[in-house]
Amino acid sequence: MHLYRCRLRERKTMDLKQYGYWANQQTQQAVRGLMALPAHRMRALLVTGLPGTGKTHLAEVLAKAWDATFLYGLCHSWTGADELFTGINVAAVVRGDADNAMQPGLLAQAAEASQSGRVVVCLDEIDKAPEATECLLLDWLQSGRVPVAPGCHVQTKQDNVIVVLTSNLQRAHSDALIRRCRRLHMSKLPDNVVIDIICQRTQIQKGIVRLISRACNLVADAEGAHVSLQEIENACIEAWQTARSVDDLRNIVTAWASRSETGLQACSTVPVQKAIIGAWGEICSVRRKQA
Repeated sequence: MHLYRCRLRERKTMDLKQYGYWANQQTQQAVRGLMALPAHRMRALLVTGLPGTGKTHLAEVLAKAWDATFLYGLCHSWTGADELFTGINVAAVVRGDADNAMQPGLLAQAAEASQSGRVVVCLDEIDKAPEATECLLLDWLQSGRVPVAPGCHVQTKQDNVIVVLTSNLQRAHSDALIRRCRRLHMSKLPDNVVIDIICQRTQIQKGIVRLISRACNLVADAEGAHVSLQEIENACIEAWQTARSVDDLRNIVTAWASRSETGLQACSTVPVQKAIIGAWGEICSVRRKQA
């Protein structure tokens, strides 16, 4: 049996943790793979997963880690060529400023910025846009060309661009789009990671965060739903800064974690009440020590 060994080419890696982003092995590999693509190809990443799993935040952190300009666009059912290529500057039209009536769309801005520096483009919730919008992206992802007028294109410097498309998978994406992207699916963060991130961001005592997180997740589980890191973090901040009684804390958890009557009912169950009462006890204890 012959054993073959190869030496991986050394590349400068992005330390996402340095910017407060927890990346599992799959995410780290996706970023390494993206950066390994040759310069003449667009570095495009299609990130799918539930809301609150860190898809958009990944794009923001990539921009910081790569020292790049961050361009963001939130997709809607009406997203089309006007937002991507060249659109109408409503404010200029209202002013009667004909010279500035047209404005570059997101991809035209990216193409222009790429000539002088690095750019990270985030097209958020691409699944909300019509499939026709995906078709508008295909040539740009393949060639870097951005149409700005009939027969006139601006060329993107592709080795200076990272594209992050996020999707909650509310609809299926076209094969043509998928073929042009490196795919990454993000799952719900482990509970211990969520707690550590919230503690690091807010400086709230870990016991408080752990119990409020447990209460929120129990409510969400009863609904068959998902509570995001941001929602749990907001519940922790509101509880720590404003709660004056266990009833206040119960209302806070209900407000951030429940989405339906089922969730409201879950807030009255023994496991949720136990977590809320425990969290209130922790809050009172820490406040007394700090007084």
